[in-house]
Parts: sequence; structure tokens; C-alpha cells
Amino acid sequence: MAEEINRLIEAEREAERRIEEAKKEAERIVEEARRRAEEIIAEANRASFTDLEEQRRREIEENVKKIKAEFEARAREVEEKGRANFEAAVSYIVNLVLGVGP
Repeated sequence: MAEEINRLIEAEREAERRIEEAKKEAERIVEEARRRAEEIIAEANRASFTDLEEQRRREIEENVKKIKAEFEARAREVEEKGRANFEAAVSYIVNLVLGVGP
């Protein structure tokens, strides 16, 4: 009977030891999660809304420049085609107005 009581006492001590280890591990995990959360929050603060807004504004400005350059290139192309065909168009209209054959 005394031996059985000693085994129960030893089992209880072992259980308490395991509980204490589990508690320490849980505290370590909680502390690590808290530290990681703080890092994430700090990173989010560094990349604030203002920074994101400025980045988006720069992207829009770049796109506007690209569109404007493309528009100007097409306008030059149309102007060059118009100049190249101008003489032929005037000649055609004059002949048409004067009733001269094509």
C-alpha cells in the first residue's frame, strides 16, 4: 500500500512537471506570436497608406506619359500621311471642280 501511494505521488509529481513544461512552452509560443504580430504591425506602419497612395500616383503619372507619347506619335503619323497625300488630294479636287477628267 505504501508503495502504491509512493507511485501515485511520483505520478502526480511527473504530471505537475509536464504541466509546468507545457505552460512554459505555451508562454513561449504566445510570446513569439506577440513578437511576430508587432513586427507585422511595424511593417504595415512603414508601408502606410500615404506611401501606397504616392506609389499609385506615380504609376498613374507614368501611364499618362505613355498614353500621351502614344497619342503624339499617332498624331505625327496622321499629319505625315496628310502631308504626303495633300498634293494629290488638292489636284483631285481641282480637277473635280473644273470638270477635268481624273
